[in-house]
Amino acid sequence: MIALATLAAVSGTAFAQSSVSLTGKFGYAYTDAKTAAGVKTAGFQATDGDLVAAAVEDLGGGLKANASLALKLRGRGAQASVVDGRDATIGLSGAFGSITAGAIEAGNGIMGLGQAGAPVIGLDGKVLDGAVNVDIVSYTLPTLATGLTLKASVIDGVGDVARTKGNISVFAVGYTAGALNLSADFSDYSKYADAAAVGGTYLPSASQTLTAYAATDTLPSGATVVAAATAAVKAVDNRTRVSASYNLGVATVGLGYQVKSYVTAANKDNKQMTYGVSAPLGAFTVGAVYASSKDDGATTKTTGNEFGVNYAFSQRTSLQVARASWKKTGAAADTLLRARLLHSF
Repeated sequence: MIALATLAAVSGTAFAQSSVSLTGKFGYAYTDAKTAAGVKTAGFQATDGDLVAAAVEDLGGGLKANASLALKLRGRGAQASVVDGRDATIGLSGAFGSITAGAIEAGNGIMGLGQAGAPVIGLDGKVLDGAVNVDIVSYTLPTLATGLTLKASVIDGVGDVARTKGNISVFAVGYTAGALNLSADFSDYSKYADAAAVGGTYLPSASQTLTAYAATDTLPSGATVVAAATAAVKAVDNRTRVSASYNLGVATVGLGYQVKSYVTAANKDNKQMTYGVSAPLGAFTVGAVYASSKDDGATTKTTGNEFGVNYAFSQRTSLQVARASWKKTGAAADTLLRARLLHSF
């Protein structure tokens, strides 16, 4: 009895110091799409489906540990398309600030504020840079001033499973004051090669057997190179992003801007911009978004626009109808119409 009482006391203390939550969402939609080439597709599909388990533990002395695991779940269908990993992170927080590490989807950095929360599908991957999966370690400083957030991160090369491309350093600042939200970040690609080295082939002097070699290999004396190996390519030099939103009361407006600079003069700076507006009308929220992408000196520009309306049945269930259109200069447009019912829990 004494042992059971002790176990209950210890267990009770442990449970009091930690908490676990289970949240998620599921969305089903009708989509109607048409490409610039005239190919049309339409039908029903699951567009959202995520399950997230998150835990926070009080370690004492103001120190806390946290972890989060998410899964993509889209119902029945081809296994590869309906079940997949989502963001997974672990971290510590305290008087020193917070450290977070994990494998996450890094979304487009200017859409969050720049599109003002408009109920649209998103032009990332169409006009603006799309989201990518990365391994990341971030440090957020403790609060130095009300509303101010400072963060530094190190990101492994995008999709670099072999860890051969180096890393990207990101320095970010955020500021919130009443109706105003500001965000800016700078990414340094100087230690990152965004294409892997390509091996070549050679003929040894004493043999006519074609032999493969890596970019770092030393060839034997007298060898004849058939196809030269190339070193890893570093194209992007740095990226700067700035975005802001302001709540006017009757509506929220936003603006986002990004410039990506390259190492070689042949690659001109790429500049992307988006702005949006959203307005609540009772249970309805309506909004519109514009986005563009253009290289310096280029005559071709990619532009897109979206319009959407969302009806909230409750805080957790909503119906959204949105239409997106995007095109390159002088070309026909791609279009996408979607009506989606979404529930979160």
